[in-house]
Amino acid sequence: MYITNNSQSAVASHTTKMSDMSALSTEVMLMIFHMLGNQDLSKVVLVCRRWRDLGEDPSLWHWGRIIVSSDYDVQMLGIKRLQRIQKICVMQVQVYVDWESQELEKVFQTAVRLRNLSSLSVPRINLSSLDPELLVTAVNKVEELDITSCQMTSTQALDMFERFYDTAKLKKLWIDYNNLSMINKETLTTVVNKLEAVYMRQTQLTGEQVTCLLSQASRQTK
Repeated sequence: MYITNNSQSAVASHTTKMSDMSALSTEVMLMIFHMLGNQDLSKVVLVCRRWRDLGEDPSLWHWGRIIVSSDYDVQMLGIKRLQRIQKICVMQVQVYVDWESQELEKVFQTAVRLRNLSSLSVPRINLSSLDPELLVTAVNKVEELDITSCQMTSTQALDMFERFYDTAKLKKLWIDYNNLSMINKETLTTVVNKLEAVYMRQTQLTGEQVTCLLSQASRQTK
């Protein structure tokens, strides 16, 4: 390849700039990277090994809600840059096709590991194959939980509300179209009244549960 003098100067200038950047301290490099968005960071990590190691710092990346709808998405949840995500929404792999038990288990195991996770949405997902303890541990760490129209076992539902009863982290709950008739009326009422918002249409509540909820609501409005 023939390089003109002008081209040689440009290459030399570029090399010098790269050398100057490489001489910067880790603290300065991170300060610069913090000014970049995700799109620019995705290019930065391709430059060299040092930039990749620094650029994968989870604190640099800013995420909205992460949609998980495939085995590949589950694998991606394990990469370093995603370790501070706060919101996950699990969708069906295909319409009318449930998740494989092992893959769904990986999703919830990952949810347990994500320290900053505050919102978990799993609408219309069949959760009945999950170990109750894993399910409860995952949902108990978030402030917002959407389990609308999920298929759960009685054991899962009972364990979940017992844990909600004992802790106060959950603030908003979407649990429409789930059978809650087996939940102790006092437990259900206590959990509902601890929440900032709860959505529980078509949950097959018994007369005793409804009476207990209304009685508590009446006392609070006096």
